[in-house]
Formats: sequence, C-alpha cells, structure tokens
Amino acid sequence: MNEPIYQPPEKPSLGSSITIKLIVITLLVLGLLILTIPLFFIIDEREERREEVT
Repeated sequence: MNEPIYQPPEKPSLGSSITIKLIVITLLVLGLLILTIPLFFIIDEREERREEVT
C-alpha cells in the first residue's frame, strides 16, 4: 500500500522546462528556415527560365 507520492516540480525545474521549450521552438524555426530558403532559390531559377523561354 506504499504508493509513491507525487511531488510537484521545484522552481529550478520549471525554469529549465521553459528553456527546453525555447530550445525546441528555436530548432523548429531554424528547421523551417532551412527548408524554405532553398524553395526561394528554386522559384527564382524557374522565373529566370521563364524569362529565357519567352
């Protein structure tokens, strides 16, 4: 009948969880930028090709 008592996280762990969230958000933003920047170059190349064709 000895059930483990859940202890609420202390203040330092709350601060670290906020930093972890910030790190995850920055990684997601960087990933999106890395994925979208090549798309802009591809679009520019296609526009240049269209100008050459016409």
